[in-house]
Amino acid sequence: MKKKLYVTLGIFLVLATAVCRESTPESKTPMMSPKGDVIEDFESGKLENWELLSGNLHKQPVTATRVGIPYGHKGKYFIGSTETGGPKRSDYNDKLMGKIRSKPFIVKKNYISFLIGGGKDPENLFLSIERQEDGYVIHKATGPEGESMVRKYWEVSDYVGEACYFMIVDNSGGTWGHINLDDIRFCDAPEKKDAAAPYLVAGKFNRIHNPSIGEKGKWYINDHCFIHGPDGLWHLFGITHEEPANPRDEDNFAHATSRNLTDFPWEKHEFALSVVEAPSKEYHLWAPHVVFHEGTYYMFYCAGGKSGKEYKIHLATSKDLRKWTRHPENPVITDGFAARDPNILRDGDRWLMYYTANSTPEGGNHIVACRTSTDLVHWGNRMQVYIDPSKGTGGGPTESPFVLRRGDFYYLFIGPRGGYAGTDVFKSRDPLQWKIEDKVGHIDSHAAEVVRDRSGRWYVSHCGWGEGGVYLAPLYWNDGMDSRTGSMGVPSD
Repeated sequence: MKKKLYVTLGIFLVLATAVCRESTPESKTPMMSPKGDVIEDFESGKLENWELLSGNLHKQPVTATRVGIPYGHKGKYFIGSTETGGPKRSDYNDKLMGKIRSKPFIVKKNYISFLIGGGKDPENLFLSIERQEDGYVIHKATGPEGESMVRKYWEVSDYVGEACYFMIVDNSGGTWGHINLDDIRFCDAPEKKDAAAPYLVAGKFNRIHNPSIGEKGKWYINDHCFIHGPDGLWHLFGITHEEPANPRDEDNFAHATSRNLTDFPWEKHEFALSVVEAPSKEYHLWAPHVVFHEGTYYMFYCAGGKSGKEYKIHLATSKDLRKWTRHPENPVITDGFAARDPNILRDGDRWLMYYTANSTPEGGNHIVACRTSTDLVHWGNRMQVYIDPSKGTGGGPTESPFVLRRGDFYYLFIGPRGGYAGTDVFKSRDPLQWKIEDKVGHIDSHAAEVVRDRSGRWYVSHCGWGEGGVYLAPLYWNDGMDSRTGSMGVPSD
């Protein structure tokens, strides 16, 4: 009797255990449990909610042991991937590297806020938030290339209720090859004093094209553009000349091609276009921009003028991006002072041409001008869509305008600002108006162009006198949108 009872009890315990396991699956990943708005403040002194995936960052989190370093952290502990525990400068080590992943957590509010410092290398050194379902990277953030941490925000309203995790990545062993991080929390909205956080940041620039290849001396490429061609190749067109810079003698457009945007080197071709004095009366060739519409490629470029008060923008067309024919109605635009650097955007049923100019033909404020067209040949009256406080003639801080649409907003890129390799970015809901207070970011680039590859990844370019060619860097958006969405304003055809 006792034997039967023991057997029956054993069967019951086995069944009960099975039922218990089935109701709480072991396959479920343990979740991080934020306390109130705080997701992680590292104050336990241990990586309780994190897992070291690789590298030698096992001593995290750390305390501020180096004398005189204003980390700006909260509490006692923080992530500092250069700290080794000593008080001297010789006690820190940028060679410490690795990857740390948090446990998943449920997004509960529209914004995530955090303190971040250290190096500025979005490719190798960053904090990211990724969706647990598929590992999709929603946002990335880097330090300001300074030890003191700054407050940054991510808009995550599209992901409320979803499970996500953080990744801390330090794959950089060079100068500023470390990341500082603390006080990650949910919030309803950014604080006003932090509202100027950049909406976008560029990664590391890598050279994709060297115009000096095959030449006896050094050459440069300045204002340029990218377009994907009917041959399945990417095409690059740009101002080119041998060093040193001589803008008045820039009479040819460089042409190069590549299967992929980021390959090096691109294949160099003969000049795409050269100055024609008669009957076109071209004085030089500057700043080509190419768009595709209804089976034809349209190249707009600055052809110069007798004086800065009467600069001309010309048009050439092509079916294959290799043979170009000047339009019989050139010039399509005449303007001053030194109106140049055309950039074309398709916006609904109209085309918008942006270019740099001045408020009057004689000079005045540096501006970005705009004209509209429905046929890419005939353009309406000039509008001033951005007016800079600076004044002068010729070159100024509104050169190389580039405009793109992303979601409901239009972004204007202009420079040089803050140095030769400096581009400011402005944001507006109106493609015909930006103000200086609309600035949302800065990129260390000259004559920046933005381009998306065939899979939707964003890149920004850099070039210029003495720069040795054309460079590309990944462009990361911190505007709360899914990085795979948004538009360049490019026509569907």
